[in-house]
Amino acid sequence: MPWSGLLLGLLAAVLSVSLGLLVARLGVLHQLVDVVLGAVVGELRLKGLAA
Repeated sequence: MPWSGLLLGLLAAVLSVSLGLLVARLGVLHQLVDVVLGAVVGELRLKGLAA
């Protein structure tokens, strides 16, 4: 039965890598949303001050 342990280890490694990539992508997405929101808020403030 050493094969089942090997397969479980491999599966765990694949899952951890996938999870790491997903978290990294979400982190980038989160930064992008922050930048966009910052730009929108900045525009609104400028329009508010100009008005």
